[in-house]
Amino acid sequence: DLTNDGSQVYYVKEGYATIGVRNTQTKAEREVGSVDGRAFTIALSPDEKSIACRVATKIVNGQPLPGENTLVILDVATGQSRVLAQLDRRTAGRIDFFRRSLTWTPDGQTVLVTGQRGDKGGDKGVIWAYPAGGGAPKLLLEGEGNLADTAVSPDGKRLSYTEHRAQWDLWVLENFLPKERK
Repeated sequence: DLTNDGSQVYYVKEGYATIGVRNTQTKAEREVGSVDGRAFTIALSPDEKSIACRVATKIVNGQPLPGENTLVILDVATGQSRVLAQLDRRTAGRIDFFRRSLTWTPDGQTVLVTGQRGDKGGDKGVIWAYPAGGGAPKLLLEGEGNLADTAVSPDGKRLSYTEHRAQWDLWVLENFLPKERK
């Protein structure tokens, strides 16, 4: 993920357990931190202070085991990580490892997680909203096909995503976050 000004890029290093950052002008690199497992998707928060990581916790024959992963928040300044949620087949544990499945809301308060829930044959594409500070997630959307490639508009009012049934379709939702009850 690129910083807002494009001066640095955050990435998963070889071996998949370490997150690195590289300066795009000087090419200088450093390690930000590591996770327990195999990080395969990351997303830099809008304030650039945290990285959401989707981490496979079980590896079989060098490959992540679908349905067994965690959502981890990595502090960019300290390198400390904390588990925000366990993602399993009931939530959004199954994903296409090569498609974007994590997105922050512009206020940095919520991480959207896209994936599949259920077992093969009965999968439903889902998008969950996880409060970045912890707390119960909210199911935002359940689709009939694979959901992926989520993006949120800078004003936070629109969510775009792709859904695959017989073909890939692009969807845009307005005012998608649930209102908080007082």
